[in-house]
Amino acid sequence: MELEKIRKEIDRLDGEILRALNRRLELASDAGRLKRNIEDPEREAEVLRNVLARSTGLLDRDFSGALYDTHFAPLRYS
Repeated sequence: MELEKIRKEIDRLDGEILRALNRRLELASDAGRLKRNIEDPEREAEVLRNVLARSTGLLDRDFSGALYDTHFAPLRYS
């Protein structure tokens, strides 16, 4: 594959990733409103286990855990 095609595919994937992250944040926000600040540590642990289990290939577990903590966990009680 030539460089320009690779770059275009990367740009396309970046867009998909951002759309998916935004949708995930929207859903987490909706869930938070429905929970009305009810803590659910079991669910949080399950989500983190799922994130870490799906961290394969070049996407390592440390990065995935940090991404979860940085971007998703703060919505728990919003």
